[in-house]
Amino acid sequence: EKVANGPYASPDEVIGKALTLLDAYEAEQAEKLAWLKNAIQEGIDSGQPEPMDWDAFWEDAKKRTEIRQALSDVAG
Repeated sequence: EKVANGPYASPDEVIGKALTLLDAYEAEQAEKLAWLKNAIQEGIDSGQPEPMDWDAFWEDAKKRTEIRQALSDVAG
């Protein structure tokens, strides 16, 4: 169908395009996997986790939201 009704002149051209796309997909997946492995290792290397101060976290989030809203109101 891609040869008869599409932009490809031959089955070889369709297969060539498919292989090019497959190579690009596999390279992208390898890059994502490498990034994920690196992120995991950074987490491991960062040491023991520390307890989260949730009250401070939510207070900071509230302040940031208020600032963002104020800036939005000023910008109009």
